[in-house]
Amino acid sequence: MKYRTITFLVILVPILVLVAIGASLLVGLLLGRTPDSSLEATHTPWPTSNADLAASTATSLPEPTPSATEPTNTPHPTTEPQPTVGDVPDTGSTPTPQPTHTPSPVPMPTRKPPVRFRSLAANPDPIERGGTVTLTWDAPGAKTVGITRLSPTGDIFLESEALGLPARGSIELQVPNSYVESVKYYLGALGADGELAKAYVTVGVICSYDEYIAPRCPLTQDHPWAAHEPFERGHMIWREDTREIYALYDDGGYETYPDTWQEGDPVVIEGTPPPDLYAPVRGFGNLYASRPQVRERLGWATAPEGGYTMWVETIPGGSGRYPGISTYFSLPDSSVVNLYPFTSTWQRLP
Repeated sequence: MKYRTITFLVILVPILVLVAIGASLLVGLLLGRTPDSSLEATHTPWPTSNADLAASTATSLPEPTPSATEPTNTPHPTTEPQPTVGDVPDTGSTPTPQPTHTPSPVPMPTRKPPVRFRSLAANPDPIERGGTVTLTWDAPGAKTVGITRLSPTGDIFLESEALGLPARGSIELQVPNSYVESVKYYLGALGADGELAKAYVTVGVICSYDEYIAPRCPLTQDHPWAAHEPFERGHMIWREDTREIYALYDDGGYETYPDTWQEGDPVVIEGTPPPDLYAPVRGFGNLYASRPQVRERLGWATAPEGGYTMWVETIPGGSGRYPGISTYFSLPDSSVVNLYPFTSTWQRLP
């Protein structure tokens, strides 16, 4: 009986092994996968002795280890993708437009147009000397307008004519007699933000004289009686209207003296002039005798004095608020002399 049991086990064990291998192959074919190497058949030696048979019966049949590729009945949790900003789930229909946030526009500060002079005119032009002129202007954007008259001898601000004027308007101005050729005005338009626009207008002045000896229209013109005497190193000239004596020296300087001589006053001059030279008389002699430095610089007279009608004119000189007067006068030979008062010099015009 014992041997029959052993024999039965010997036959049953290989059959069970083969069945297990076949089942594994069948499952693999059904799932379309290649059987794992862990399920490959292994050679189990037949028991050669009673001890081996006993050991084989004591060992349980190996349970197949499930392959990593075999399905299990336990469902595995899946991680669904998280929607990102702007993703629209595909529902099979046309996606509904999603509202977007549109920032409100930031209002930009409005800048006013720059201040400028659209127009500036003077009427009449030219004007008579000492006449009036009407200025008309249009300065869009200006808060206030001011007018300044410039110096007759250069672009120097001389005198304010009007301030606080409107952006558009006109004004009549009196032109001083000191402007003999033209008068120039400066207009300033001030905006609300402090911006300043500038404009200039020049108005011509009609000369009061048809003829003159100065280089340009003179400020004054007179024709006084005069006396002239030439000297070795200069000239003496007397003007009846001002009772002044000019001592013109050949070195380019000149001096002006008042004529203090009165009819009947004696004139005593030291020394005797050489032949063909003369000692001055009357007012010239009185100055010559009383001013040694004049006598030294002039020398003796080269001819007696003689009278003539002088042309004498003045023109504005200097600059800015410190005007000067340049004097032009004629000599008996019709030549013209110009006196520079600031430097006490003179020159004969060509």
